[in-house]
Amino acid sequence: MRNLTVSANKCMKMLDEINIPYKKPNKWRVSKRMTRAFGQYSISKHEIAITDRLLDERLPIKMLENTIFHELIHTCDGCYNHGSKFQAYARKVNRELGYNISTYVSKEESVVMDAIYKPKERRYL
Repeated sequence: MRNLTVSANKCMKMLDEINIPYKKPNKWRVSKRMTRAFGQYSISKHEIAITDRLLDERLPIKMLENTIFHELIHTCDGCYNHGSKFQAYARKVNRELGYNISTYVSKEESVVMDAIYKPKERRYL
């Protein structure tokens, strides 16, 4: 099991190096309840939750780091949504650090995740 604090500190240091103006969260939390989302930023608590599944060492570390970067960008002024400012910071991280931050889970990430964790059965009303 990977250590969220170690990975978060690594990502924050990298954002510092390329001058992304994130705000350090009050708390990092591992969530066992998140099954559809990889991460979540709470603006009211100023905390970031990451699904425990991403800490699994069978998954590529970049899946965890992409999610940490994504949530940290949400802490920047004007980036709570996935608007143009969020996208500009994500492009900068992708270009300068070689990551693949996006607003959705890629097909490749879904395949990897599904190979390890059986997908939840879809229910329709």
